[in-house]
Amino acid sequence: MYSSGGIIAWHRENFGPQDEFGYKDFIPLFKAEKYDPNEWAQLFRKAGARYVMPVPEHHDG
Repeated sequence: MYSSGGIIAWHRENFGPQDEFGYKDFIPLFKAEKYDPNEWAQLFRKAGARYVMPVPEHHDG
């Protein structure tokens, strides 16, 4: 997945190199017009999750 033929190549083709367009550059592009926190909470509860925490950046580099 992270090989040169995987997600890195896809990212480069669609957004440019990660050192020029990384996760932080997606922030202004993120739109949450259809975000419904109650729907998410119901989904997590139905899935059996006991702890949920959004993570804005897992790893960049």
